[in-house]
Amino acid sequence: MTRTSAGRPLLVALDLPLRTGDAAYTFGAGAFAGAHRGIGVVVPFGHRLMPGIVLGEGAPRSDLKRVLAVTSGVPLVPAPVVDRAEWLAAEYLSSVGEALAAVVPWDALWAGLRLHVAGPIPPGLPPAAATILESIHRRPATLTAAWRVLAETDALEAVAASGALTAVPAFAGAAVVASDLPAPPTRVEDRAVPGQSRESVRAASVRLEGAIAESLAGGPRALLVAGWDRTPAYLAAVRRALATGWSCVAAFPTVGAATAFGAAARAAGLAPVVLHGEQTPAQRLAAWRVVTDASRTLVVGTRAAIFAPVRDPVVAVVDDEDSSGHKEERAPRYVTAVAAAERTRTQGVLVIGATTPTVATYAGVADGRLRLVALPSPRPRIGVVDLRRRSDPAAPVSRPVADALRRVVRRRGRVIVLADRKGYAGGLHCLECGAVERCPRCAVTMRYERTGRRLRCGICGLTAPAPAVCSSCGAPRLAPLGAGTERLTATLRRLTPAVWRFDSDVAPAGDPATILRPFRERGGVLVATHVVLPYIEELRPDLVVLIAADRMLHRPEFRAAERALALLRTIGMASRATVLVETSDPAHAAIRAALAPSLKPFYADELAQRHALGYPPARSLIVVTVIARSAALVEVMGARLAAGSSAALEVLGPMPRQGTPGVRHEFVIKTIDRTAARALVMPLLTGADRGVEVTVDVDPHEL
Repeated sequence: MTRTSAGRPLLVALDLPLRTGDAAYTFGAGAFAGAHRGIGVVVPFGHRLMPGIVLGEGAPRSDLKRVLAVTSGVPLVPAPVVDRAEWLAAEYLSSVGEALAAVVPWDALWAGLRLHVAGPIPPGLPPAAATILESIHRRPATLTAAWRVLAETDALEAVAASGALTAVPAFAGAAVVASDLPAPPTRVEDRAVPGQSRESVRAASVRLEGAIAESLAGGPRALLVAGWDRTPAYLAAVRRALATGWSCVAAFPTVGAATAFGAAARAAGLAPVVLHGEQTPAQRLAAWRVVTDASRTLVVGTRAAIFAPVRDPVVAVVDDEDSSGHKEERAPRYVTAVAAAERTRTQGVLVIGATTPTVATYAGVADGRLRLVALPSPRPRIGVVDLRRRSDPAAPVSRPVADALRRVVRRRGRVIVLADRKGYAGGLHCLECGAVERCPRCAVTMRYERTGRRLRCGICGLTAPAPAVCSSCGAPRLAPLGAGTERLTATLRRLTPAVWRFDSDVAPAGDPATILRPFRERGGVLVATHVVLPYIEELRPDLVVLIAADRMLHRPEFRAAERALALLRTIGMASRATVLVETSDPAHAAIRAALAPSLKPFYADELAQRHALGYPPARSLIVVTVIARSAALVEVMGARLAAGSSAALEVLGPMPRQGTPGVRHEFVIKTIDRTAARALVMPLLTGADRGVEVTVDVDPHEL
């Protein structure tokens, strides 16, 4: 336990953004000199009192305000958790307080906080200070009430110097543990993957358990579990870890997935503690306190569960690694798998799970950093509808798809029609050769702006008039990509009246299960966006159709191919149905890989392209967003970024963005030196001019 030196100032983490000025703040220790790292404190900041966490010693200065109160002699946040927050703040460019607020149940930690007088009121205080302390002694005060009195009487320094105040949080609530979870419908360890025997599933679980045993004994400590039904394998790994005396933390991309695994663990005889964002603050805090410094404990939750304060070393599981649920949207904008890798870097075992691993993760297998454990999985049944020679290019549904729909509906079957949007279209592709219009700098699909008929790159910002002919073959048959749910629903009702719709406009209006029940019970056609994917397994369709899949295949993102492949494989495995893909590019790499017996050629080609173009894993990406009152202010910030550009650190942009008051531009940094990139960006965050807001996203999930 780190303890500060007597008389030295205290460095305190406050939940404030970096643009406020510092990653942490220094206060005079006064009567609280020597406070341990992790101790909670209350300090004056601006025109209020704020709670914070002691990080250690600060640099002495003559103008420091004093700490007003401490929580107790026992750290409120364990020192290892503070270590993780400091790493997180440095890696993802946030204040340490913001990182702590992400790592611990921050709001619940301070809920009901009151200032108490710890003992007898010291003699010799100024009358105003003595009066305030006597009042708080009779009736503990909230921070707001205490500040109001202190500001009015100008007694802050005297009260702080007395060292008489103690900060006391409420600490209420009950943890969500195994007995609170619903039981799954079947025993998980007996469930077989369709097309696979129970023996093969058990054999796969035994392989992962054996790999974990080797890791616990000093073998490879980073594993990739690739396959469809990973739950039995995870449970085998957890049992082995707990039997060895280790704890496990398992992070899932959604609350539903975390809850389902918690229920499966309970059915398998384990006692998981659940930790996720849909719990009340009191429940999160109670769960967090239950597992603090615990061993032989399983913590299951969403991304923040990876920071659970169980005693290290741990087995850290990150399931469905590339889901957007594993990317924090607020500062620090961390990635769960990266945080898990850091937590297990010197001790512990990292387990990454995915149906279709990302290219960057597979690179770890190729270079020996990850050990692959392949699970038995059903082969997707995928059919391709070539749109290049269709006689009705303007129709939202091709004739082969319409015919397949009629056949299924005629026998009272179920068809899910997946559209990529609610509206109409975006992007341009050639109806003759299937090519899409790409950025010459970045090799990604350029977005089509219908107003003004222009193409725009989503990465570097390059714009160009929409061409009249295909840039690949010269054919004058360019058309927008994509088709929306509203247009499709109206069209398909000409084929059958039993057409249902499910997208983000419909789903929030009620319970998804209730909305989907008519389709499940009566059959017909369900037109949906990707919001239906979590329910597709239980809907058990006979046919799934990806309408005009070219927009998905050619998204303006360097990860478009790997994500299209992952989606195709996931839909095929989850639905157990035939999947029809409408496309003008049947030779697309994702489709070829989905039909191929092995994914290795796909990964090899993608890795070669990533290295050639400087995308992850060859380089790291950082997105800097600048919002200002005028274009001139954005240009100043852009010039400061461009001045740091080098062979190891390339700055692209600015890329104009819409939908925000003021002028908003994005810059993309490609770098092989994350430390140098952070050093370039940090001054922009902490020293932005008035009227300028800068945000930074390290390892962005989307570009």
